Amino acid sequence: KDPNEHIPCKRTFRVPNVDYVPEKGKKAAPKYRNIELHLLKAKIRTEMYTPSGWPSVSSDALKTFAGKISAELYDVMGDDYDFQSNNDKAGDVEQEAKSVAQVSEDESVYGSAFHAFGGGEEGKKACHAIAALCQMSSIDALISNFILPLQ
Repeated sequence: KDPNEHIPCKRTFRVPNVDYVPEKGKKAAPKYRNIELHLLKAKIRTEMYTPSGWPSVSSDALKTFAGKISAELYDVMGDDYDFQSNNDKAGDVEQEAKSVAQVSEDESVYGSAFHAFGGGEEGKKACHAIAALCQMSSIDALISNFILPLQ
């Protein structure tokens, strides 16, 4: 990699307008729309690189960022949703919450994203969000590589 070449702070991508969002001031939705992604302010220590020398964002690299955690152990969305539950299982839910809290307290299970996002709750949220992304990616790969060819 050329040492004078850097990752841009922001980049615009042209994507299909699947939500049919109209542009401001226009009635009809275009077939494509632009989205803009910005560079994270967090300085994540990169351990894997592409052959051209850029930081890797492969599933293995993302798993390193997330650490040895499960996306299911942490409620990334918080307690914004109030679902009804069966009172007979209230003890089981409390016991599960305690075990999740114990696992979450051990910072050694979190990856490099934990410290890059300042540790604490923000670091935990970042690691669990990245783990959820990895899980989603593996499910998508399973569907496209195994299940769809069987149809």
